[in-house]
Amino acid sequence: MSRVALSLLLCYYAILDAIIFSAFPDPAVWACIILFEVYALCFNELIDIAIRMHSRTKGG
Repeated sequence: MSRVALSLLLCYYAILDAIIFSAFPDPAVWACIILFEVYALCFNELIDIAIRMHSRTKGG
């Protein structure tokens, strides 16, 4: 993922977190949301790595 895309995604998560955290003051909800966001970022990176590896082996 490019740095620009990652920055935009993190800004989106920050805005979403601010909205959700103000609506749900329970820290357990916050923890679940943050864990989901970390999972989503890691999964996105794994897909990006797999695509790069596939294109490298296919193209070379």
